[in-house]
Amino acid sequence: MKKKSISSSLLILVIFILLIIIFNRKKITSSIPLSDTVEASKFIPIKTKNHININLKNITSLDFPKYSITKENVFIPDTLSLAEDEENIASGNYTAILTLDTILNKKFIAQIQKNALKDTCWKIKDAYISYIHKDKKGGKYNISFSTKGRQITVTHIE
Repeated sequence: MKKKSISSSLLILVIFILLIIIFNRKKITSSIPLSDTVEASKFIPIKTKNHININLKNITSLDFPKYSITKENVFIPDTLSLAEDEENIASGNYTAILTLDTILNKKFIAQIQKNALKDTCWKIKDAYISYIHKDKKGGKYNISFSTKGRQITVTHIE
């Protein structure tokens, strides 16, 4: 008899708790805000000065046709053990993709070929041209492009 009264008391208690949960469910779920509690702008990464001016004439001493910077990325050489978030484009290690407004004309390519005879930094292989040059600060430029395309890849390592 005692077992029945304990089990019936437990059953009544469980039913009572379930009823409370069912009737208060709307209050519990409606109290949770459906929008963000922290503004999304708080999570935007801190932007550093990551834009660098790339002047191909200063690097190669040639007047390149008009171009625009399409993409810039931080480049971390394998020899450095820096965290990626500590490195930025302004520090000197970067790769960039430049897009020419037009395809290179024959006159410009002939000018490169003429300069390649005097300057060993220029390497020409079929339609592929590269320019590897060390600057006065010890940094190394690697500029490569195709005579048939409009993209120029620039890599600079300090």
